[in-house]
Amino acid sequence: MDLAVVIELLGDYDEWRKVFDEDLPARQEFSESMVAGPVDEGKVVILAYGVDIEKMAAFMGTDEFAARTSRFHGPPTIYQLNEMVPPA
Repeated sequence: MDLAVVIELLGDYDEWRKVFDEDLPARQEFSESMVAGPVDEGKVVILAYGVDIEKMAAFMGTDEFAARTSRFHGPPTIYQLNEMVPPA
């Protein structure tokens, strides 16, 4: 499944990005690829391709994940994308 995850950034983007990048090995367990970047109005969009929703929910549902990320953003808004082609 391909997703667009939108989060309201509460802290500094560069600090958030560092945490996001550190999670790469864990994200590779539930997604083929993810790209993220800031957009307007203090939001970040993550495009996630080939996501195993159950594994992603298990990763994002841990107290450890919440402790590391809650200072940067609130709950995500998740959209399912149809027939997306991952970037080359």
